Amino acid sequence: MYQLKGEDLIPGLTMAEIEKSRLPLPDRESLDDEERAIFDDVLARSKRFFESVPANAGQEYRLTPYFQGLLQSPRVARLWSSFGDYYQAAEKRGSFTNRDRELAELTVGMLLKALLGARYLAPIHVADAVGVGLAASDVQAIYEERFDALSPADRQLAEYVRATVQGQLTPELFDALAERMGRKTAIEYTSYICYRVGGMLGVRAMWRIQGRETNSKRGEQVLQAYLDGTADPHPYDRANSWVASPQKQNR
Repeated sequence: MYQLKGEDLIPGLTMAEIEKSRLPLPDRESLDDEERAIFDDVLARSKRFFESVPANAGQEYRLTPYFQGLLQSPRVARLWSSFGDYYQAAEKRGSFTNRDRELAELTVGMLLKALLGARYLAPIHVADAVGVGLAASDVQAIYEERFDALSPADRQLAEYVRATVQGQLTPELFDALAERMGRKTAIEYTSYICYRVGGMLGVRAMWRIQGRETNSKRGEQVLQAYLDGTADPHPYDRANSWVASPQKQNR
């Protein structure tokens, strides 16, 4: 069996490594009271995310380059993390499903090649996508923009994501999605797609600030393991099991 590696799925640095990096976290004394509380909440959130990944069991906590960058301004980190908390838990609220979410995630990553010069395939989202019921062959088809290889229902979502990202959404496409999901959920799904475009660009920006590069090599290796049937999928709720309750989020 292919052994998924925590560093492949969640790249990052330990707290000791961050102190010696080109972008150390801010001194707590430089933060006001509200920022310190936010800083602690966002770090606790990041740890829950890290610990939710089976391959990280027993490993020392690592903070992702994305939040290492965002935490330079705790209020900005809270803004982006609150978006993530809301959308990751969509299925729990009765909105779009975990499977719908991961399909959009993969499709946006493929479509950003026009802006980034290359497709982006995050290995953790490959494992999450297979875990929520997407076949590895479907993940490959999305990554290669072969939407005709998808089922009609999946093709509808992929084409909707493509139209949204490319600024070509039409009333007819929205009406068809609203008929399938309901108008409220269709709007939430559209908003999620837009959020992921900004989020992926933000990931690349925060990585490059730190002299790091994102690429799809690790994602492609993980995908091949699933195509070969040699890797275990993530649990169905891996990507939302770590999200705090609404009461905790809104305190």
